[in-house]
Amino acid sequence: MLSEIPNTDYNKQLCHAIKTGLEYLESLFDRKPWPFSCVSYSKTREEFTDNYESRHKGHDEVFTHYLALRVLGEHFSPAIKERLIELTLPRSLDAVRYWVSYDAIPADTDTTSLAYSALLKLNVVTESDVQDVAKKVFANKTDQGTVDLFFDSPKYKDIYDASVMANVLILAYILKQEDQVTKTEDYVFNWLTSGQWKNGTLFYHAGMIFLYYLLEVIKTNRKFQTRFKSHVEKAVMDCTPKFPLDVAFKKLILVNLQLDLPDVKLELDRTLLDMQREDGSWPADGAWGHWDKVYWGGEAVSTMFAVAALISS
Repeated sequence: MLSEIPNTDYNKQLCHAIKTGLEYLESLFDRKPWPFSCVSYSKTREEFTDNYESRHKGHDEVFTHYLALRVLGEHFSPAIKERLIELTLPRSLDAVRYWVSYDAIPADTDTTSLAYSALLKLNVVTESDVQDVAKKVFANKTDQGTVDLFFDSPKYKDIYDASVMANVLILAYILKQEDQVTKTEDYVFNWLTSGQWKNGTLFYHAGMIFLYYLLEVIKTNRKFQTRFKSHVEKAVMDCTPKFPLDVAFKKLILVNLQLDLPDVKLELDRTLLDMQREDGSWPADGAWGHWDKVYWGGEAVSTMFAVAALISS
């Protein structure tokens, strides 16, 4: 067991894995204009390929870069952090779309909520800066009163995705405007407690990322914690993760729930350490995609969450 490894050896392993993981991620900036884009695809998460018969394939996207800011922004080198901010900061503080330039699908509340929660976390923008766009997000409702996914789109209306809604709740609670999204929170709560989260959502095919998004609110808001924490704890303890992202999500959730399970956390660390490749990356994985149930992913997204999980040790 990992707990039997001397602490000095374990700490060296951990530090080396984190260092090489961050170096891998930062090296991607010299290879690609949008280095973290999820442009590999899989139906099973077992193997990822660039071959995907869809008009949506291969387009650079900004979404994963906002995730990188929110998850690892404080751990990148100052130069890379600055480049990432310059790359992602919207020219006008308005709604954001998933892709950089491909406009087949309109701006959405998921990417927009992620973008501004990340930029707020790093103090790139202020709460007053984002009031107008946040109001737009929270007012974009379905017929049932939950936050809808897409803006201004008769073609894509009344879309119910609990993981998207969980991302919206992160922004709402940061801004202390959770009273604007009570029906959205109720929908998310019911999705969690009914067990439906295990099967993923319309666009988030991996269920564990839903729990991870909820964690982001649980660790900062006591009222939300009181309502959600015990249910998230039960859900995550029932999971036996297989894929890199799910292992990382479980570790991050357990640490931030402050559960006293040292052996479980160490075993998750060991699994992540064993998965890491020589170049510092982790095998490609994905958590979301289009509604055809194909996962969109790559090495960058799995590496950023694996590194974050090891940093939390």
